[in-house]
Amino acid sequence: MNKRSSLFIVCILAVLSVSAQIPRYNPSFIEHMMRFRLENDHLKYLNQLYESVGMDTIQYEQLRYDFHYNHQPTSLLQPTDLNAMILSDTCLSLTLFDEFMRTPGDHRSSWLSGYQWSSYHRSASSVLDIYQSTFDKKSNIEVPEYLSSAYLTMQKYNSRKPIYAALLSTAVPGLGKVYAGRPNTFWGSFLMNAIFGLHAYDVYRGLGPKHWYTYFAGGSFGVFYFSNIVGSYIDLKRVRKEKKQILINEALDYYIDCNLY
Repeated sequence: MNKRSSLFIVCILAVLSVSAQIPRYNPSFIEHMMRFRLENDHLKYLNQLYESVGMDTIQYEQLRYDFHYNHQPTSLLQPTDLNAMILSDTCLSLTLFDEFMRTPGDHRSSWLSGYQWSSYHRSASSVLDIYQSTFDKKSNIEVPEYLSSAYLTMQKYNSRKPIYAALLSTAVPGLGKVYAGRPNTFWGSFLMNAIFGLHAYDVYRGLGPKHWYTYFAGGSFGVFYFSNIVGSYIDLKRVRKEKKQILINEALDYYIDCNLY
């Protein structure tokens, strides 16, 4: 074999070796990584794709990546480009909308106010109508039978006031927990307060009001009693948020039938 042939074969092998290291664009593989939240592997894969696919595909997949893991758009896209991409792809817009609505907090509020999601698809508009109803205690909108149970439960707890939960626990420790939707914690709260209260009273009778242990026992009872009141107040606020999110999640399951991952 002469030198030219040998050099040609070496060049061919080098090209094949480099090509083998550049992965092909595989949407199914990307969906697998997103489904199981393989964030590091997903990012490495996208970085390698830059050498084998067009910029439009990269921006599309980078957008999905950033919204899925970080709930914010990639810095590669300008707001106008992002809007155009969402408007041009109904499935993408619904997937991002689903992602926002399942993630309460500042990200959801800012992106709901920044984009007209209801104009992208009727499904998003239906979910937003239900979402708005969670802020209105007197709201009485029509919902599908599939959502009626979650909707009525949300309404029930949305009408309850945290201050009432605190007052009930002031009267009877643990009663506010029942009002807040945590009935299984009633006996724990009641018995703990009863034990510490009886112990403090017993110490007071035995050692008198000025003994240091009387102060300690009374203080311990006071801490448990006060924490039960505050806990009932906080619990009801937390339960109200949970019931609202459960309704939103069920509405998304019912209306949003397109999911990229």
